[in-house]
Amino acid sequence: MRPIRLSLAGTVLFGAVFLLTGLLALPPFSAVGAAAVTVFLPLWLCLSLLVAARHMTPSPGIVRKMFLRRFTAAVAVPAVISLAVWVVSEAYWRGGPVITATRTPILLGCGLALWIAAVVVTPQLLSTSSAQAHRAGRASAVVFVPLWAAITVVNLLVGVFGAGYTFAEELPILVVNLSIPVAVAILSASVRPARSHAEFALAYGTRES
Repeated sequence: MRPIRLSLAGTVLFGAVFLLTGLLALPPFSAVGAAAVTVFLPLWLCLSLLVAARHMTPSPGIVRKMFLRRFTAAVAVPAVISLAVWVVSEAYWRGGPVITATRTPILLGCGLALWIAAVVVTPQLLSTSSAQAHRAGRASAVVFVPLWAAITVVNLLVGVFGAGYTFAEELPILVVNLSIPVAVAILSASVRPARSHAEFALAYGTRES
């Protein structure tokens, strides 16, 4: 487990959740920060516990204590950031912001942020060998693509029923919002990482001279 990567993934994940909440909310909704934290904290706790279960192997007490300290710090950082953003949201944005302008670039940014978080977290739940790292990338795509498709459809419905646009106006935006992050996810998942020297030697029986 790499605590810094886990913390960064959690922070990126919360940023995406916060912005998506602001994008999918409609005025005069005034609890964007609270809603984002309500979604993020249980999700982050579940993911963190899965990572801990994956990496908590039987070991001497001092090693386990070290792991727990690093793991707790890695999990706490995104949680504290989410609570701080909630406080800032209430104090300076009156519970917002509800995003009504430049929605498409922000939504695309959210999609890429979610994909980055998925790419970082999924290998933490699986083995780190190159073969299984490739499998983890494909697993990330399998989870991400339908999730992102659902989010873009909800965004379309918000535009049609909330903002008053027609399906004809929203459909091209749906295609853009869906296709770019999905293309990035599929292309990233299709790239097979290079084998380490040890794995190459094990696979082909080569020996160091």
